[in-house]
Amino acid sequence: METTEIAALSIVGVLIALDYLTGLMKAVHAHDISSEKMREGLWHKSGLVLVMLLAEIVEHGQTWLDMGF
Repeated sequence: METTEIAALSIVGVLIALDYLTGLMKAVHAHDISSEKMREGLWHKSGLVLVMLLAEIVEHGQTWLDMGF
């Protein structure tokens, strides 16, 4: 991975962590902490990370294979 790609993934990771933290803060303030909602949010965020990793694989795979992109 290039430095730019690592920086982009790092920034997204920080934003995901901040999103999770602010959601937790809102739940604490509203006295509505639910582990089910937290798990659902983490599944959505992990799906986002997997999509980004898939894009990286396709991007680097193009150097070896003609994928038609």
